[in-house]
Amino acid sequence: MGRLFIIGNGFDCAHGNHTAYRYFRDWMLEQLREMGVSEEQMEELPEIPFAGMGNHELEYDRQELMKFLMWLLQYGSDMDEEWNQFESALAKLKLQGIFDENTWLVRENTVETDGYEDDLHGDPFKRAQDYEMYAAAIKEALQMIPELFAQWIRTVKLSKKKVSFGWDIICENSPAHHRPDDLFLVFNYTETLESLYHVPENQICHIHGRRNCGERLIIGHGEEKLQEFENEDPLAVDLLEQAIRGLKKDTEHVIAAHEDFWNKISQTEITDIYSFGFSYGDVDLPYIQKVMQCLKSDGQNVTWHWNQYDHGEKNEQYTRKILEVGFGGNFTEYDNSKMLLSTDEIVPIVLDSFDRNEEYTFYYDETNYFGKFWMKQNKRGTYEFNCDIDKDFVLAGLVVKPESAILDHEMLWKRLNLSPQVHELKFNKQFSMGDFVQTLGKGKLNQLLHVIDEHGYHIHVAHMNAFYYSIVDIVDSAVNLDDIIEYRGTANLNLQYEVNRLKAQLFDVLYPHRNEVEQLFHTYGYPDLNKEDMDEFSQKLVQFFGSRRELSMDLKFLSGMIRKAGAEKNLIFLEDNTRDVMIENLAFLYLHFTVLFPESYHIFDNQKEVKRKLDTYELIDRDQRKLDNYEYADSKDNLLIQVSDVISGIYGMLYEFINEHDKNGIRKMVDSLNETQLDSLWMMVKLMCESEIENKGFIFSLASIKGNEKWQLIMQLVCKKKG
Repeated sequence: MGRLFIIGNGFDCAHGNHTAYRYFRDWMLEQLREMGVSEEQMEELPEIPFAGMGNHELEYDRQELMKFLMWLLQYGSDMDEEWNQFESALAKLKLQGIFDENTWLVRENTVETDGYEDDLHGDPFKRAQDYEMYAAAIKEALQMIPELFAQWIRTVKLSKKKVSFGWDIICENSPAHHRPDDLFLVFNYTETLESLYHVPENQICHIHGRRNCGERLIIGHGEEKLQEFENEDPLAVDLLEQAIRGLKKDTEHVIAAHEDFWNKISQTEITDIYSFGFSYGDVDLPYIQKVMQCLKSDGQNVTWHWNQYDHGEKNEQYTRKILEVGFGGNFTEYDNSKMLLSTDEIVPIVLDSFDRNEEYTFYYDETNYFGKFWMKQNKRGTYEFNCDIDKDFVLAGLVVKPESAILDHEMLWKRLNLSPQVHELKFNKQFSMGDFVQTLGKGKLNQLLHVIDEHGYHIHVAHMNAFYYSIVDIVDSAVNLDDIIEYRGTANLNLQYEVNRLKAQLFDVLYPHRNEVEQLFHTYGYPDLNKEDMDEFSQKLVQFFGSRRELSMDLKFLSGMIRKAGAEKNLIFLEDNTRDVMIENLAFLYLHFTVLFPESYHIFDNQKEVKRKLDTYELIDRDQRKLDNYEYADSKDNLLIQVSDVISGIYGMLYEFINEHDKNGIRKMVDSLNETQLDSLWMMVKLMCESEIENKGFIFSLASIKGNEKWQLIMQLVCKKKG
């Protein structure tokens, strides 16, 4: 009894490996930039490159070749923005246009003109020869695409972290981990299975080759009907057709070359087929058809397992394709896709200064959701953060005690002066008005805050500044507690506060230079630094600190520790991560309160992406008990989630205001408030203070302590004005 695993590129991508085709594009663009080719030059129609002979093989001017191929792939094809259709686009390269533009002189000289002397004049054989020369050059250049692809894939650094979106079935620590009779049909060029999951090589077939093994890598389209070309010379047309045909996958040859693997499938009683990250494109269906031929009785006794996370809505489409190639078995979704996650990984140190055992009900909604925080390429070809770092992600809402009064829908609509035709509260629709200060003056917001207070409800607020959270590992890598004690000259310290203070100062240094920091981070692949780059990275980072003579003692200490850690190649938290990805997902924040308050119940808004992420985890406490204390609800049917949407929205605005203003700006803001605005801000202060009095665990911040200090100032000023 054995299992067959069909592994596609989604498997590598889910592990944080930059193996998607868009990274091939980025690599080519970076190569061109390093050779001095500007963005404007890349957009210009290139000349066809000609190869010379050297060392018994064709040699190209690398810049000319890459510029030509990059233009064809980026502008001379039907490639989508993400290059997801890279292989199929190879069949649709617009060779006719680039051929015609490079042979215009040949065409012009076919016209007889009195007094015009040229070698081509009246010489059809010479014209044909030149057409064929250009067509042959295009054909030869296109054959270099697989070679460039191979050069790129060899540079991809693989993640060392196991993740689980259903493939924990092959993990060694899983009860169902890979067995000696399991077989793996792999469409990737990397060694993820071998290096990360220790699957023996004799159980794996890298059907398109594997990098770093001296194998020719197979890429290409699967189109049978090719585009038609036009030219007066038939041989030139044939050469252009050969150029496109030469980029077609020779699936018959590939299948024949792996006969040993097909025999293993035939000789094994396959009972289950698991599909991970494979998209079942038409070009690769011949391999799936070959699998069918190897299964006994057309696979009638085989179950095909779709990965729930990976395929989702496409299951029906994929099922239809599998049936078309002859599968006679059953289908199911692989539902053992949860990764066991210790609660200690969410809240490593649980503070005992507040009651965690109270039975509350938490309601949640969020604002400024960004999914993951990473470096993306913009239209200018440079890299930038994918979200606005002035806007904190906020997860917030109501906390309700069992004895609290029930919020009446009709009463609330009357208080807010809402029409019966309004079916749902939405912060952006009924409460938001311009900026933070203007929104404070909204009567509906003021009334809702009072209703929350009157019902004895509390609030919970967790917020995170993505930029701050992404740089704290620099301090944690460079500074240890002994360093702080030695620097401060005493052990009688609140060490956590001292560390947070240094993190806040680093944030203050880097924040004004965000654009330069973006480029620095991308250049070195932050937060995945190579050890050999750590010294150089740290040297460039501390340049943002300015002249050492003008620095405070704290900044001198911090910059010195960063320099030292870089020189010693000891930035331990900045390696073995995913390049360009600072925050992989926000699941840990959603799970924070569920872990912190295990006896409470937590109701999340049924946001599709969030639910999909959270459903990949299964929380296990220290006693190996499953923590299953949350559910999802549709906000349309849950009034308290609707109210939570307003809470997250207004506190999101608050933190944005705090990020954008200094203490003087805050003083001016409070002084300028009208009566309604002041009262609304007072209610925000009151709700948060009373919530913290109820339970310190209700408020959670992953942002600079300087931001919290500014919030404290707001509270002081508002309390003073309210008397």
